[in-house]
Amino acid sequence: MWRQAYQTLEEYLLHDPSIQVRAAAARAIGECRLPQGVPVLLKLLAIERSLDFQRALIDGLAGVRGAAAIDGLIRFLKTNPPVPIRLHLVQTFQRLDNRSVLPALRELEATEKDPSVRTALAEAIRSIQAPASPRPI
Repeated sequence: MWRQAYQTLEEYLLHDPSIQVRAAAARAIGECRLPQGVPVLLKLLAIERSLDFQRALIDGLAGVRGAAAIDGLIRFLKTNPPVPIRLHLVQTFQRLDNRSVLPALRELEATEKDPSVRTALAEAIRSIQAPASPRPI
C-alpha cells in the first residue's frame, strides 16, 4: 500500500504542472514518513529556485526524520541558500530537536554573516541543548 502511495505522490511531485500540488506532494511524503522519497526530495531541493517550493521540500524531508533526510538538510544548509531558506532550515532543526545537528549548527553559527540567521542559529542551539522540560501530568 505505501509503495503505491509513494509512487502516486512522486508522480505529482515530479510531473504536476501546479507548484502547489507539487508542494503538497512533498509535504505528504514527509507526513507519511516515506523514506524512499528522500533522494528525490533532496535532488529537487538542490535544483529548485522557488522559495515556497523549497520550504515544502524541507518540510517533507523534516517529516521523514531519518538520518539521510537530516544529513541532506544539513548539507543543503551548508550550500548557503538564500536567507529565508536558511532561516526556515534553522527553525526546522529547532522544531525537530535532534541533538545530532548541533555540531553543524555551531559550525554555521561561527561563519554566518546574516544577523537574523546568526540569531536563529543561537536560539536553535540553546533550545536543542536545553534539557527537556518535564511535561505536566
